[in-house]
Amino acid sequence: MIVKLKQHYHQIPEQVRQFLLRGLIIFIVWKVVYIFFLMPGRMLDGPLTEVTGYLTAQALSLFTEASSFVADNKSFIYIDGDKAVHIADSCNGLILFIIHLGFIIAFPSTLKRKLLFGIGGVLTIFALNIIRCAVLAVISREYLTIVDHHFVFNLIIYALIFLIWQINSRALADEKA
Repeated sequence: MIVKLKQHYHQIPEQVRQFLLRGLIIFIVWKVVYIFFLMPGRMLDGPLTEVTGYLTAQALSLFTEASSFVADNKSFIYIDGDKAVHIADSCNGLILFIIHLGFIIAFPSTLKRKLLFGIGGVLTIFALNIIRCAVLAVISREYLTIVDHHFVFNLIIYALIFLIWQINSRALADEKA
């Protein structure tokens, strides 16, 4: 069995093996750092969730007709005094940033390209997540929970991340050609 695994392993192109190894190392390091150091004190989640809540309220005030939008320090979004949605730590986009950055770091490319696509991708994902939270607030206020928002919005965001990866890989291929 081990011999067959080694045979299959060596059939995988070297660049793919390196990408997968880098990705695995990044994933393990991230999980250890997050679970043991960052998650218990909400070092990243706390501020990111609060900023997401605040910017969601700001986006709602720009694009909807209700008179007031408030995000409290627990990231509940209120529309005209009614609780519309709660932005939990799991909805702040952090895991999406990490998935995106992990791919960009693991992908063979120049530092300049990694920085460009890493930062640009995170900002794009962050903006889309704010829009997602604002839309969810309106939907939950107007239509309660008639859609499975996790499935629909996750599909959209993961498709966007995949598109960013494709643009990055094509730009790298064009650069090498």
